[in-house]
Amino acid sequence: MFSISERIELDYPLDTNVLRVSASEWRRRYLRVLRVRDLIKEPLTVSEFLDRPLLERSRWLITAKDVHTGTVRRYYPGTARNINLVGSLQLALYEPDGTMPAKFLTKPFGATYEERMILARLAKSFEPQTPRGLLLRVTSHELKLKRW
Repeated sequence: MFSISERIELDYPLDTNVLRVSASEWRRRYLRVLRVRDLIKEPLTVSEFLDRPLLERSRWLITAKDVHTGTVRRYYPGTARNINLVGSLQLALYEPDGTMPAKFLTKPFGATYEERMILARLAKSFEPQTPRGLLLRVTSHELKLKRW
């Protein structure tokens, strides 16, 4: 969906918490893509998810440089108004070098406080029970149009 060195414009919220994103101020960002992470091929670790469980996320996570300020930040483009996609998240098991889930453990969870808290509790409870040789990860399940 995005490629390295590509220049993109995102209408991005100043607050990306699922509780406040729809009421947030928005700014146009002019960015140059430095890195692209597909959460299906490179899913989140449980600790990455638990560090910020209420962050509005989508399938793609890009690291980009703002062409005006020179700052480097990470963005979930699906959160941007001009892309208008949001991803649901799901717990899955992955082979250590796998780029696709070996098995989904949960239903997809949406971008609401309640659903993210359930997903966080499940991730904490499943982690100690992960079968030997597999990795518990948080992955993107699908992309859906947002409704503002």
